[in-house]
Amino acid sequence: MPRTGRPVMSIGEHGNISARKLKERTDTTPEVWRAQAWVRGRDGKSKVVTAQGRTETLAKRALQAKLKQKQGGDVALNANSRVEDLAERWYATLDRAPGTMDNYRQQIDAHIKPMLGQVRLAEITTGRVEDFLTEVMKPRQVKMVRTNGRPMTVQRGGPHAAKACRVVLSLMFGMAVRHDAIDTNPVRESERPALPKTTIRALTLDEVNRLRENVAQWQDSDGHKSQDLSDKVDLFVATGLRPGELLALRWEDLDLHATPPTATVTGTVRRTSSTGLYRQPFPKSEHGLRELPLPGFAVAVLAKRKLADDPAANPLGLVFPSRRGTVVDPANFRRQWRSARGEEFDWVKPSSFRKAVATLLDRELGSLVASRQLGHSSDAITRRYYIERDRMAPDSTHILDMFAPRKDVSG
Repeated sequence: MPRTGRPVMSIGEHGNISARKLKERTDTTPEVWRAQAWVRGRDGKSKVVTAQGRTETLAKRALQAKLKQKQGGDVALNANSRVEDLAERWYATLDRAPGTMDNYRQQIDAHIKPMLGQVRLAEITTGRVEDFLTEVMKPRQVKMVRTNGRPMTVQRGGPHAAKACRVVLSLMFGMAVRHDAIDTNPVRESERPALPKTTIRALTLDEVNRLRENVAQWQDSDGHKSQDLSDKVDLFVATGLRPGELLALRWEDLDLHATPPTATVTGTVRRTSSTGLYRQPFPKSEHGLRELPLPGFAVAVLAKRKLADDPAANPLGLVFPSRRGTVVDPANFRRQWRSARGEEFDWVKPSSFRKAVATLLDRELGSLVASRQLGHSSDAITRRYYIERDRMAPDSTHILDMFAPRKDVSG
């Protein structure tokens, strides 16, 4: 009959906790108790862990806290840690762009902590992750209060929010795995949220000209309205810049005397919770740093603006400064645009000009040229999100005519 012994403890597991009195109570000193238990460490060896207290209960409680810290391989992060603790621990290690930090913070505060914050890491399964993402997918209205005390209603959730939450959760639980708090990342096997399919619609040349007319009429209707919106539209279709890139463009980024004249994209306008509105001295990505040749109509617009520029009122040297000489808030610009575009073009956003530029360049020069103009890492992104599909097949009738029926030459 095989000999059976005491079962081996798992790594990090401890045995029974015992306690004994070390010192009797005297008139000047309290009694002292020591609690102890065998613990199997990471190296597979077992050792005694002890803790002391003034009573048997306090000694055992101190030892239990000590053992809890040793579980999971990390003194502050283990399988019993809550998701909200992991989120804060992970976020504190980040060193990303301010905009990325704000985006991650928003997903944590708006979705992850309210829905999963009190759940322990060991309780997070792939199924629970998918249930969470399903809830985030549902858009909902949330009432909030602005910093000035005025109430407002914002929309939370949706497919894009679910996708962002999955990214954040996966990064968080990747850290938990590296710290041996859990064995596997439960987010990794979850299904990616499906984003709604959108049909790319690019402005035609005729539509761009009608838009110009609408903007001009809007500007002329009231002298107090922004008088440079037409210039911005011209620069959008001349360059394909992102709104933040256009609003961050400086005179020092232009070389109007080169052949051809050029504009170099060196930054973008951002707003973060820590810094507010500011000009970021680098574009959205490394591929966004680019030098763009300028067409003649754009050079004419810029030359006119340069003559009217007052350096004293424009300390940042911006091509499109605000009335106070600071960067223009993209939110204010979008609000002006919605008012000026007209009902016919209520589908047109500032980013729509990038699609128009990409589609035109693709038709004439190919998608690779379009991607470099827009500052993308590859033309796959440009083709997927910015170029309207050309439904007209190339003219190959001269080839297909080879299938024409032969004429009867007999008789």
